[in-house]
Amino acid sequence: AARRLGVEPSPCVVIEYAPAGVQAAKAAGMACVALLSRGRRREDFAKFPADLFVQSLRDLSPEMLSQVMDV
Repeated sequence: AARRLGVEPSPCVVIEYAPAGVQAAKAAGMACVALLSRGRRREDFAKFPADLFVQSLRDLSPEMLSQVMDV
């Protein structure tokens, strides 16, 4: 996706609810926030941990996203 937009992957943040999506984001060199709101638990992401876990998009703030981008 970053390539199609003409940007480097490192400043991108992916918001994902599936472990496979987190794996893809991390493999692409992007930071990743995992949503646990679809019945997922942190344990589901054990093999491919996200940089941040939240229950809902409402839990995200600009400050949190900024911290994730610094990972």
